[in-house]
Amino acid sequence: MRFSGVPFLGFVTYSTATNLYVSSYAGTVTSLQLTPTYKGAYSLRQVAVENAPGTSPAWLEKDEFNDVVYSLDEGLSGPNGSISAFLPSASGQLVEIGSPLSVISGPVSSITYNGGKALAVAH
Repeated sequence: MRFSGVPFLGFVTYSTATNLYVSSYAGTVTSLQLTPTYKGAYSLRQVAVENAPGTSPAWLEKDEFNDVVYSLDEGLSGPNGSISAFLPSASGQLVEIGSPLSVISGPVSSITYNGGKALAVAH
């Protein structure tokens, strides 16, 4: 290959981190960043640990339409469960928006539908 009169600058590669969120019965939601590194390897870095509303956050649902993460608390230590909403920041940390919504005990999974206008919750 010949580059006449054109300086060869090399190839530039870009790596972007993927944010992962993990709920725990310890009452926390942990934000992690998964980043591709040299030669196809990956690094995993903890960004933040948030105290989740309630004591048993069992399910996290990412609303791709509105960029909101919903946390479902089963309510194992009380009469009710709850649903909380978080906005991911640029760093990957979750920022709670609004107050948790109290629901009957036992929400264990959810899915957004109707273009992000509704959330279905299974108990």
